[in-house]
Amino acid sequence: MSLKFLVLFTLFIHTLSKISLLGGRTSLEDSTKSRYIAAFEKILKITQEFNSDSCDEKENNNTSCTKYVVQSGDGAWNLSESWCQDGNGWKKHIFTDSNCTSNLTTSNIKIGQDLYFGEGCTNPNSDSHSDSDSDNTDEDNDNSSSCTEYTIKSGDGLWTLSDAWCKDGNGWEKHIFTDSNCATNITSSNITVGQKIYFGEGCKDPNSKPDTGSAGKNVFISYISAKDIYNKGNNAKRLLAQDNSVNDIGSYVSQKGLQGAMMWEISGDLPTSNPLSLKNAVLNHPGFNNKVSGYYWADWDMYLESHAIPAPNKPIDDFQEDFTTLSNAGRTVYVYYAFMETISKTDSEAGITENDLGTLYFFDPWSDLSPDNCSDDSLTDTYVMKVKKNAAIKNTCKNATKYDNFPKFAKLTNAVRLISVGGYSYDRTFEVMYADNGALNETASDNFIKSAVDLIKKYDIDGIDLDYEDLHMTKDMSESYLALVKKMRQYFNDNGLKDKKITLTILSDPKYMKGVRGGQYGFSNLSEFEPYIDSLQLMTYDFHGGFDFGPNGFNKAGFLSNLESSSEYAPNFSVENSVQAALDVKIPASKVIVGMPAYGRSISNIDNKVGKQGVKGLGQGLMEGKSVALLAGDMDNKGCETSSVSPCTGMFSYRYIVDNLLKEGFEGKQSITPEIASAAYAEEWKPPVPPKTCTEYTIKSGDGLWTLSDQWCMDGNGWKTHIFTDSKCATNISSSNITVGEKIYFGTGCKSPN
Repeated sequence: MSLKFLVLFTLFIHTLSKISLLGGRTSLEDSTKSRYIAAFEKILKITQEFNSDSCDEKENNNTSCTKYVVQSGDGAWNLSESWCQDGNGWKKHIFTDSNCTSNLTTSNIKIGQDLYFGEGCTNPNSDSHSDSDSDNTDEDNDNSSSCTEYTIKSGDGLWTLSDAWCKDGNGWEKHIFTDSNCATNITSSNITVGQKIYFGEGCKDPNSKPDTGSAGKNVFISYISAKDIYNKGNNAKRLLAQDNSVNDIGSYVSQKGLQGAMMWEISGDLPTSNPLSLKNAVLNHPGFNNKVSGYYWADWDMYLESHAIPAPNKPIDDFQEDFTTLSNAGRTVYVYYAFMETISKTDSEAGITENDLGTLYFFDPWSDLSPDNCSDDSLTDTYVMKVKKNAAIKNTCKNATKYDNFPKFAKLTNAVRLISVGGYSYDRTFEVMYADNGALNETASDNFIKSAVDLIKKYDIDGIDLDYEDLHMTKDMSESYLALVKKMRQYFNDNGLKDKKITLTILSDPKYMKGVRGGQYGFSNLSEFEPYIDSLQLMTYDFHGGFDFGPNGFNKAGFLSNLESSSEYAPNFSVENSVQAALDVKIPASKVIVGMPAYGRSISNIDNKVGKQGVKGLGQGLMEGKSVALLAGDMDNKGCETSSVSPCTGMFSYRYIVDNLLKEGFEGKQSITPEIASAAYAEEWKPPVPPKTCTEYTIKSGDGLWTLSDQWCMDGNGWKTHIFTDSKCATNISSSNITVGEKIYFGTGCKSPN
């Protein structure tokens, strides 16, 4: 969410799921990993574009609009890649008119069709380049500088390689080439050992080790504290002050007449009973009386034990007591179950046809369901099982489900329960339902709405949360999205579901909300959604972070989320700016919900000068001679320090910040005014080092190293790293051939599941 994610995370970003399937089972980890890493990379790009947007935004692209006639073999992605060096950005680079004002919205292009490339794109076959500000006049216009050779090994497959190298298994035909200039895409999946292939731009060797720099030195972190939500200090401004200035988020929500606030996400907070928890501040602030108090729970919260800094897993029903306490205090508790997706591509091998597109499905059935609450006849339940091809045995409800969180979610009391659909980097969940000129694909949209209603009726759910975040949403796409929301509301009304809620969760950039980001992207019609929705949820977080440090970035350490703006520390983004944008487009304040992050983002190698607010590092850039580095936070995956697939993000849960960082050398301030945000700094911080252990285990009948490593170490794929052949855990196991009675040894970080 976000600027989620600027996941999120992700993003992300949130965190990397470990989804394991028992017996002769496989792991769904690869698809989950791809989801959040894609979100993380998207964060970097989006933030750079947001910051660039705030400076020298062009009015239009008319100064450079080049005609091209579609030829045999052309595809929108490949054309955008060769002309604009940005295949994924084809929707923003390619237009259907000679003024470059109407973006291409569909990848279905025909031979002879006229297309137009906008500013920054050049014909790859021209002999000269357009003028630019660059001093380099001899730059070649090919992909050879980002074209990496690879030799096929035994067991390789193009989907697996593309997923590992490019985080996009399904896109192997666009990412892999047959020549060293990356000019000719591979077209056949038939490959032979020893054959040379080439990976194009955006792909990198998953076995390369990134330079993480001095990740534990000069660390700045920004977050939201309980004091930012409820400031009871003696020097605080008056609650609900008449001069329109407020001192905390609770007062702001009340004074503005907002519907409430929501948290991303609940596992990052302390229990409500803890006076330092964010929920405790919501519980006690009078500004939240009769307001929505919303909490996202993500199905990857079942894999917190596998993080770089492990924590107990958090099933959704662990929070029932919190919800009851808040509800009894007059808060309207919303709980969002994140995330479900829609089928967005066909798969003939799995029997998925165009007639299935748009159907809602459980993204992680291992976390979401159990054998008792799963039907092998339900595509919603089993889609993920059907499209995974690398299982030793066929995936079924019996062996591919476990934790049963969705049925537990359905049984929550004292809460409004909402299914959250989409999330960061899953634009296709919605766009598969779009047609040209703002219309809908009727079959796909019917499938989506009917499958959602089936779930709502089956489990007696209170509604649905639509989390669509395409940064390059065009006017036509915005119209299609509106048509989808209208259609869903009408279907609810016609089928006895008038009381079911529809909430919209959106990016909170004011320009995006008004449809003028980049001059043309975002909601062209946000006000038109209002009659059909119950809430507009603004992702008012991830304003700043490590992603700022790039060519077009802010290049200063700023606030993760701040209520008000300031010219020095928060010039572009604030909660107030986002809320005002919603009000400007006629969304009633009574339908607006603002976001509160239950995490912080850290950045290492930040200058230790004391900022204007008395916090080291705030508003400062990198130390001289240093590059940005990110710690392994408790929201990161184990091994992120040496992984190019899931690198560290420097994200820490609020729970860990309070219980650990602020007791281990981090010093700063909470509820910094006038921005209303918190920040801290440490000259040096070292992550906890688990005690070294080496535990003997005797192989039993039916054991497999992947399964054992998954059960003992929460990391099936890392069995070669975690399992040893000697009692000192000095020699890693190298072969999967094991025999009953053989002794193996599990290293540090692994423990018996029993």
